[in-house]
Amino acid sequence: MTVSLYTSGLDAVGNGSWVADTYGALLVQSTYSFNPDHVHVSDIVASEVTESGYSRQTLTSKTRTVDLSGGSPPNIILLGAASPITFGNPITTGQTTNAMVLYKNAGSDATRLLVAYFPFTALDTAAIAPFTCIIGATGLLSIAA
Repeated sequence: MTVSLYTSGLDAVGNGSWVADTYGALLVQSTYSFNPDHVHVSDIVASEVTESGYSRQTLTSKTRTVDLSGGSPPNIILLGAASPITFGNPITTGQTTNAMVLYKNAGSDATRLLVAYFPFTALDTAAIAPFTCIIGATGLLSIAA
């Protein structure tokens, strides 16, 4: 499935330091429809998973790799998170999730900028405990210059 960027996402990543800034991840329910014009976490919080045992997570062990093989400007900037993202142990059923949302963690939900939407096959959040997203070797985002 294809990763989608929020319009605010490019600014969030481009106007800061991926490694030094704090980024978080949350899960949305399957009823959420991606909208690239959503800007802040407050725009989607009504669709966030709310089950007991679930919690948002801060990305750790972030990396940034620049591919200069094609000269300058770089061909690809690869943003990755080496550590798996574990959202806890949801203990109730009835909610399904089909996407993880990456955001820049700055203050409250009204100021946290949405970055990217990572869809996956819909899952009952309580069926997999703990609920963990593993980041592949190619990282979270590749940005071509």
